[in-house]
Amino acid sequence: MKKIVPVVLSVVALCMLMSCDEELDLNAPYERIPIIYGLLDAGADTQYVLINRSYLGAGSALDFSDIQDSSLYDNVDAKITWGDDSDEFAQLQEITLTGKETDGAFFGPDIQAYYVPTNQLSPLVAEDENQRFFLDVVADGDAITAETRVPFISSSNISFPPGSPSVTARFADSFSPGGTDYTTNVRLEFDFIDNADIHSGSLVLNYTEIMTDGSTRERSLSLPFGEVSGNETSSSSHEFTTGGENVYQRIAANIDDSDPNVAQRAFGSVDYILSVAGDDFSTYLSVGDPISAVGQERPTFSNINGGDGVGIFSSRASFVRTKSMKTQDGANTATVSELVEGQYTAGLCFCDPDPSVLYNCVNGQEICD
Repeated sequence: MKKIVPVVLSVVALCMLMSCDEELDLNAPYERIPIIYGLLDAGADTQYVLINRSYLGAGSALDFSDIQDSSLYDNVDAKITWGDDSDEFAQLQEITLTGKETDGAFFGPDIQAYYVPTNQLSPLVAEDENQRFFLDVVADGDAITAETRVPFISSSNISFPPGSPSVTARFADSFSPGGTDYTTNVRLEFDFIDNADIHSGSLVLNYTEIMTDGSTRERSLSLPFGEVSGNETSSSSHEFTTGGENVYQRIAANIDDSDPNVAQRAFGSVDYILSVAGDDFSTYLSVGDPISAVGQERPTFSNINGGDGVGIFSSRASFVRTKSMKTQDGANTATVSELVEGQYTAGLCFCDPDPSVLYNCVNGQEICD
């Protein structure tokens, strides 16, 4: 202890001579970093891009995140260009979008974004899969750039279900209250799409809730088929499959029947949906997946300013093939019978909106009861 005292006294004296400042500045020098989010989608009538910047201030970052001006540039000139020399372009215009949820960390419900009508992007309208699109922004004097290629899905990419209206959504081959013969191969079959990595499929049941007061609410239930990366297989095509019994089980598990104000559910069409993510968007999503290894450092990815910015400018696409659960002449099928009277979904009170057929909603309450 005697050897330690002189050292401690020396440190105290040194601090007094140097007028030690007990305040510690936790803020690093401010660096303006672009934060960009935009996905080109040929199926949308308007393309949107969010253009923001990093912010810094004394105090909690959450306090500043709720102030819109903290994240906005003062002057923005933004456009999407294409062509070998990027000599063709469409100007992005400022717009205020409403309806953002306000329970998050950032400001809402109004947010500032930039948009361009899709018809002004001629290669996107022409579905030119070889064309590169460039985001070219000058914000408060800073140059911001990114680029992407766009995937396009056409009807020829979907081999099953076919486009013929005579082919219906089929989850049951024959119906019997004592034992339905379920379809074993409910599937979505497709060719892999150029300029896309992640391919995901889903089945969507559209229906209308009929309330006890006579009002209605449009509903849809999405049942994911699966997801596959284009580089996971050497084949040029793939199919997602499930069983018909699984479809009914998932419908029953995902529709909340506890609302006493819902009297019946009028079934509608079934959508088979193929969705794809552009290559960079796929990478951006994959690095955001949960980390499973202990001590693993979370990677980051951005294609803004060659990776020096934050966010993503990429692309996506989707294709919907809509099917009826009834025959072309409007007759009910085993698929409909199982939905209305089957062991898993009978309690959900499904009915047929057509008043002239079996299971119609006029008399459907009797079946439900």
